[in-house]
Amino acid sequence: MAKKSEASKTLCPLPWIHLSANTDGSLRVCCNTAGEGIFTNRRGKRVYLSQIDHPKKALNHSFLRKVRREMLAGKKPFTCTKCYSIEEKGGHSLRQVYLKLWKKELQEKIEETSWRGAVKPEVLYLDFALGNLCNLQCRMCAPMFSQKMVSEFEELNISFDKEQTHLARTQWKLNDRFRSLMDRVFNHVEEMLFTGGEPFLSRQHFYILEQLIQRGLAQKVSLRYHSNLTHLPDQLLEHWSHFKSVQINCSIEAVGELNNYIRYPSKWQDVDANIRKVLSLKSQVPVYMEFHTVFQALSILRVTELMDYLSQFKDQAAVFPYFISMDYPEALRVEALPAAVRKETKIKILNYIKEREDLYFTGEYGPVNKERFKLFESCWEMLNTGEQKKFEKKFIEWNAKMDKFRNQSLQNVLPEIEKIYPKHP
Repeated sequence: MAKKSEASKTLCPLPWIHLSANTDGSLRVCCNTAGEGIFTNRRGKRVYLSQIDHPKKALNHSFLRKVRREMLAGKKPFTCTKCYSIEEKGGHSLRQVYLKLWKKELQEKIEETSWRGAVKPEVLYLDFALGNLCNLQCRMCAPMFSQKMVSEFEELNISFDKEQTHLARTQWKLNDRFRSLMDRVFNHVEEMLFTGGEPFLSRQHFYILEQLIQRGLAQKVSLRYHSNLTHLPDQLLEHWSHFKSVQINCSIEAVGELNNYIRYPSKWQDVDANIRKVLSLKSQVPVYMEFHTVFQALSILRVTELMDYLSQFKDQAAVFPYFISMDYPEALRVEALPAAVRKETKIKILNYIKEREDLYFTGEYGPVNKERFKLFESCWEMLNTGEQKKFEKKFIEWNAKMDKFRNQSLQNVLPEIEKIYPKHP
């Protein structure tokens, strides 16, 4: 076992308190791990939530026990490379966020951990990506996360993982095994994160909330969501009134038609109305809102317009966007933009932020906005600038293909793209 000071540099509370399942139902260390963070058995096969009826089968799985032992030994598990890489670039990782939030619980759990890495099977934090049921077909998405994109990818001859996409549609069943597992989770859980797909369309999500309310447990549970906020049922708003707190991470890329283009076929007026509706609940429910946007070529040129729009909510929410680095599709990475355009864009955004430091970095949400700014900087640091021509070619081909199929036009919503790519179809 490593010295405490060494181990603290690698520790994350999630392997001790977390039950997390991917879109295809496979168990994972957390939502921020790549494929290496998916539980596998001795034969190298994925382990699925549908195979689990008790938390101990997940929390004390050999895969997770190994991660704990490595962290306690001061090692950096390969499954957690993404967070460690962000930190090395000076960014603020999810590991650091959760370490701050669950520090006390982590220390308690470590003291109870056996030499084999086993813990009490008490789930404090539930994190479910509830399949690929979604009402949108976002330009940077894939069938595994939106079932509506299957026929589109097939007709355009774009490769995708058909098995995982099928599992994302079929693994999330509201059956006796799922109910049995939830029965054993409810008594200890303190926080829940729901993603998808679109979580507000999920039957499992509504079942969990209704069960917690009926059992009188909702008031001790905090809810968190990643939602496109195009769909906001009145029933859900009523459910939220029973819970300790609600955090909405609104997925938004731009303002107006550009957001509709990227997050197809969303309607901007619905997104705007639902943002305002959620924020209006603050007098009735402890609601916290953030705005998450993908760090990508399609939106980065207009990101100051998005920031202008969000600034009107500065007294109600953390309005500096939470930038999410993008791996797929390569065609939409910021690296697709020519070096001179990237440089000019970055300077423009940094100057915009500097002129508004009081708006972002003071007041109630100042500390959160500062963390988001660090993450924004790390996104730029992690760019792969050596293969710009490859990304440029893919950018042009990908968007031309999508535009033709969807009867859209990138030039109409982003006219400046013609100066960047004069030969764009």
